[in-house]
Amino acid sequence: MDDMDRAQDRQAEFTADALRDHWRKQTFGIGLSHCRKCGEQIPEQRRKAVPTATHCIDCQTGIEFNSRRPL
Repeated sequence: MDDMDRAQDRQAEFTADALRDHWRKQTFGIGLSHCRKCGEQIPEQRRKAVPTATHCIDCQTGIEFNSRRPL
């Protein structure tokens, strides 16, 4: 198993855990319509494509960009 396989496995586990958490809390599709950072509505198309999304595309892009920057 190479690094790419391990990364894909971790992503699958994360997604599965997030979905289970939403179902357990009965929040799947409820209360996730607005970005946790800016409060703007998350477009329906994004929510369908990424049901676990908690941020709009702009905020998620910023989060990912900042997490990749060296300290």
